[in-house]
Amino acid sequence: LLPFALNRREDAIWSEMRDSKLSENLAIKIEQFRSRGRLASFEGEIFDEQSWIDLMIGCGIVPGRYDPMAASLDMTHMARRLKNLSVAFDQALVRTPEYEDGVRDFGSNETR
Repeated sequence: LLPFALNRREDAIWSEMRDSKLSENLAIKIEQFRSRGRLASFEGEIFDEQSWIDLMIGCGIVPGRYDPMAASLDMTHMARRLKNLSVAFDQALVRTPEYEDGVRDFGSNETR
């Protein structure tokens, strides 16, 4: 419901969605993220943490302060880890088939 609650459209139906009361869990999740970039987790959620972060920022919610735990990270290790991650992405892209090849290969592996 987050995209509906945070929409910026002016049409009556969209304004009504934006002005309707949020569920308690969603209100907590938005406030926690807006306040300090943390996400409250609730039972039965289908989004993972990164999806929530992407959605929140995409909807214009930016944390007001950073998490103090971030100051405890050793940036020399982070730079190396990010470089390794970048290399892993590059390798995955090289191994990923072109769209047409992937569709053809997928179709040839189906059980008939």
